[in-house]
Amino acid sequence: MKPLGIKIISAASVLAGLALLSLSLGMTGGKLVLFLCVAGLHFLLGAGIYFEKRWSFVITLIYALLQAVGMSVWSLISTLTLMADPITPEKIKFFIATGCVVPFLIWAIVYLIQQLKRT
Repeated sequence: MKPLGIKIISAASVLAGLALLSLSLGMTGGKLVLFLCVAGLHFLLGAGIYFEKRWSFVITLIYALLQAVGMSVWSLISTLTLMADPITPEKIKFFIATGCVVPFLIWAIVYLIQQLKRT
């Protein structure tokens, strides 16, 4: 039986891929290609994590670290610009998403490091 953490991270990756596919509806050109490639990456990583492949753990660690740092820095910059610009609904949505996603990414990083140490 698969550990619960593996199931959670795998499901989150597949759900992120599905979200990217739904966001790509109606897009054209390079933006569509980018969204489809990133969605494919999420599906590939989700399958690799589910089958507990070492390469998938390593790539997901790097990807999660870059996402967590990127979202945190963007959130910090947005907070600092609130002094000059009024808060917008987009900024509020991103702050809420950052508050939910970054702790999950940190947990996933710690969990995957522990899994890599076991193998």
